[in-house]
Amino acid sequence: MLSFYSGINFIAGLALACFGLVIYLGNNSTDTRAFSRYIACLTVWALSLGALLYFDVSVVSKDFLLTFVRYQYWIGIPVTSSFFYFALVYRKNPKDFRLQRILLLIANAFLLWIYLFTDLVIKNIVLGPRIIDRIPIFGSMGFVLFNILFAFFTLSGLIIMFRKWIRENDPFQRKANAYLFWSSVISFLPGVILAVILPLTNDFESYWLAPTITLGWVFFISYVIFRHKILQLKVLSGELLVFVLIGILFINTFLPN
Repeated sequence: MLSFYSGINFIAGLALACFGLVIYLGNNSTDTRAFSRYIACLTVWALSLGALLYFDVSVVSKDFLLTFVRYQYWIGIPVTSSFFYFALVYRKNPKDFRLQRILLLIANAFLLWIYLFTDLVIKNIVLGPRIIDRIPIFGSMGFVLFNILFAFFTLSGLIIMFRKWIRENDPFQRKANAYLFWSSVISFLPGVILAVILPLTNDFESYWLAPTITLGWVFFISYVIFRHKILQLKVLSGELLVFVLIGILFINTFLPN
């Protein structure tokens, strides 16, 4: 059932998808391809969360919802690992990181199997009266595995971006790297607070807000990329898709209601 919770995450997913398309079409460099894959993972994260909140327990089975909850936690790993890979290849030769890319793909596939087909991470869910009350019951590996991987890829990527910032000699590029680093910090704050910190206190009521808050980062990083020409994108394609995004949001979301 379409509700405020599911609808706002679908809107966030559409915004992220359009932003990723801007990046993808704007340039065919390794940097933009790696960054667009990161945005694609964020898009899937938002849309899958919207889908999780869309399904009514009276229509679908509890096992189906359990699978979706497991998938929702797993997608956090591709999000952070894709950011880590972007940090590695940014302004570098991607051929130097082929092994890392292969290892990341293998690790994500293996973790997908662990999350979806075993009870090691999430073994059950508790359904409450509200549509957002879908609380996971963690298995033996539980929340620790998610926290460790999330923290490792996020902090490693941020450290790499920070080092590229302070070691850059060109003043213009140094400024661009600084903006990119701080925008990356902003992008992960909602996920860290709502998906990691609050659940540690058994607070699972605000997780649905993370993709929505990420929209603020979309507007900020869009300004940074185009204003400071970080990824050398074609501005025309970006402007065109911004108007397409506005049309999609208003026509497909607000007018039917």
